[in-house]
Amino acid sequence: MRKASVLAAGVVLAACGLVSAEVVFFDGFESGTSNWMGWEDVSWYPDKVCNSWCPCGSPRNCFGPFMVYQSNNHPYSGVWCGRQEQAQPWWYGSKTKDYVLPTLPADRSIRLSVWQFEDYNKRDPFSPPGSVAHDQVQGWVALMGDFYEDETEFLALGVHAHTASPTPIEDWWHNVAWSTAAEGWNLTSPLTPRAQGFRHLEIVVHPYTGNVGDVEFFVNGAKVGEGSRTAVDGTVVPINRIAIGSSPAHMTEDYISNTYEFFWYDDVELSVQDRGDFDFDGDVDLADFGTFQSCFNGPNRPPKAATCGAADFDGDNDVDLADFGVFQACFNGPNRPPKAGCNG
Repeated sequence: MRKASVLAAGVVLAACGLVSAEVVFFDGFESGTSNWMGWEDVSWYPDKVCNSWCPCGSPRNCFGPFMVYQSNNHPYSGVWCGRQEQAQPWWYGSKTKDYVLPTLPADRSIRLSVWQFEDYNKRDPFSPPGSVAHDQVQGWVALMGDFYEDETEFLALGVHAHTASPTPIEDWWHNVAWSTAAEGWNLTSPLTPRAQGFRHLEIVVHPYTGNVGDVEFFVNGAKVGEGSRTAVDGTVVPINRIAIGSSPAHMTEDYISNTYEFFWYDDVELSVQDRGDFDFDGDVDLADFGTFQSCFNGPNRPPKAATCGAADFDGDNDVDLADFGVFQACFNGPNRPPKAGCNG
């Protein structure tokens, strides 16, 4: 299990640590993988033509999904992790079972926090410019939502490297990427280089405003992208799945989600922000007050940023003194839990 990271012998390792906000899901893979099911490709394109090397009728049926499975043979940590197998042409991915996630509140931010280790292989230096060591590597963490098992909402962060990626291919091969259902796949900005070792991936989803900024992506604590959430017929698609690994349903340029490298996942944690705890550290203190202050814009005026939805405690589309009263009631100082009633 890992909550903070240190650099040792060129490999990022992690140790136990920090207080968290209200945790609604956690899996350190210490006691099996009963919380997960195969990431079935429910959005499969029915008109895909199967090649001669696929006798069973479709690539999906032939080659996946295979579950990310519990493994204690991680080469650097010595702890149990979820392992995404090195495979081709098979694909590995798992998502949480239907009953695992509760209904998440619409008026508070949520955060998915995952430690991912990849066995990164750089491009062969003797290959021609523009080439890569393999043709495809996919390893993500994702939050998803649906109405009818259709994975309409898709928010992902991780490795999305393929010879069919947009130009320049080298950038996609050597850097981390993020995706939303609305914006599609994008490279991190600033570019976040891939490297062998653990990286801390976080996806923060704010209350819906319909604007870019409703979703934020972080790698090792640094913000690397932001996007928007999905609504269908005016109704926000709820978040009700966590996924690790990959799925061809969420790749526009190919139909097999190969993985030519091993990926390991640990400490998969979904937390709901306590009222006023904007940094998800389990308390409401002066750091959170700074965030509230940056959102405050007075009555009958929109908050200063799309990410300020969690500061609009009374849901009237402004951040004013009424909201400050709620924040003040939750304020309890550093390293102390928020006051009663602030996590509901």
